[in-house]
Amino acid sequence: MIAYHASPVLISRFRCTEQGVHVGSLESALEAVARKIGRNSEFFLHRVEVDTSRFVEEIDHGYDWRSVFEKEVDSVNGYVYSNRYEPSSEPSCVTWKPEETLKILDVSKKTLNDFRKKG
Repeated sequence: MIAYHASPVLISRFRCTEQGVHVGSLESALEAVARKIGRNSEFFLHRVEVDTSRFVEEIDHGYDWRSVFEKEVDSVNGYVYSNRYEPSSEPSCVTWKPEETLKILDVSKKTLNDFRKKG
């Protein structure tokens, strides 16, 4: 699965945070980074390949993913879910094992204005 992660900082290797590493559609990534930066601020758009072979479907737990994945940390690598905070027609993913599941394909420096519809 191809997904995106947008961040104010360049990421060369994903590291797990307390709430896991989240990736999703381009729209979801832009929505998430828009809450962190100004419209003209630059950010890094990471296009990643996600190995979802040991992921399971889950509901969106908002900011409480840690309590969910602590129960399954040994049996699955992450969750695929329908993102209710950064809506998209494509699913989002969260993983607590990014070194095993996420491969950065490319990174580009962007601003939100780069995605504004012309006309």
